Amino acid sequence: MSGDKDTIRRPVMLLAEPPAQLTLMLSTLLDEMLKNERWAHLAGKWDDDNRRELALMWHKLNGWPDTTEGLYALKKKAIIGTLSNGSARLLVDMAKHADLPWDIVFSGDILDSYKPNPKMYLGAAQRLSLTPDKVAMVAAHIYDLRAAASHGLKTVYVRRSGEDPAEIRDQVKPKAEGGEVDVVVDTFLELADVL
Repeated sequence: MSGDKDTIRRPVMLLAEPPAQLTLMLSTLLDEMLKNERWAHLAGKWDDDNRRELALMWHKLNGWPDTTEGLYALKKKAIIGTLSNGSARLLVDMAKHADLPWDIVFSGDILDSYKPNPKMYLGAAQRLSLTPDKVAMVAAHIYDLRAAASHGLKTVYVRRSGEDPAEIRDQVKPKAEGGEVDVVVDTFLELADVL
């Protein structure tokens, strides 16, 4: 499956400017993927409506079991937002579907870029009138946290099964233990307790 994630991640990370519609890009990537011999058995079974529905499923993703309660707890202590390569519409739809109480959404189309471009991390901090050292990037992907840290943001790694590979996830440690991130937690509720 990691090859499939790479198929999607590679074009997103290489784009200098965000596409007009991320959903269109995901649909195009799905069409390309279905041309692959590995997925050919599905290509003939999925018509345009099935493919469109699959591309739009990102808008209806459920959060992790601790996410909603954890975000509400965090919201009492800090401004919370999402910083994503997804579109503003995608993030709003996800928030409504999964009850994600963001104070703000920062998307590729709003910040006119994609992570790991510095415009994303620094642009979010700037729009909140904060210096980067007053902002914490919370993520389940170490590459995202490394990029954020390189621009002066604090970093919180959330261990999530199925996100970073286990061999990476299990090696991430906080700086206090000789690692590279500021804090490591297993849930957003744990992070709310740490703040």
